[in-house]
Amino acid sequence: FDVEWDNDAELLLADLAFGPNRDGSAEPPAERALKMRVCALYNAKLDERSRRKSFIVRRNLLDFRRQQAADRRRSREERDLHAALRPFARYHSADEHAAFVRGLLAEVRLRRRITQLQHYREMGLSTLAQAELYEREKRTRELNTRAHDNPK
Repeated sequence: FDVEWDNDAELLLADLAFGPNRDGSAEPPAERALKMRVCALYNAKLDERSRRKSFIVRRNLLDFRRQQAADRRRSREERDLHAALRPFARYHSADEHAAFVRGLLAEVRLRRRITQLQHYREMGLSTLAQAELYEREKRTRELNTRAHDNPK
């Protein structure tokens, strides 16, 4: 990776030196304990860096062109939902995450359809045939309005 996660982590250790002080006196135990804690923090950052790398490799996220192609095939709504849920991908496997996203997309579509059916009911339409006729007439009215508003 060109840029690592927490790329400046090494700065913690840059000026750290173990051993006797410059004047030859022994290093105090408290100072040594502090330096050991700094090393432990650095090791934790290295572990997290390694975990993130393996996540990217396991999920095949390095293939940017493939990711872009998959995004282009999705609708804007699906792209937005995938982008919003991307941070949650680390909490489950790739298959589980894909199923989770599919489930949420299905929920969004169902909610939209329910809203549409409720609108039909408010308009006094009680069958799907009436709803289809209503939609056709609505499109015709919109086209006529556009043609009237934008004459050539």
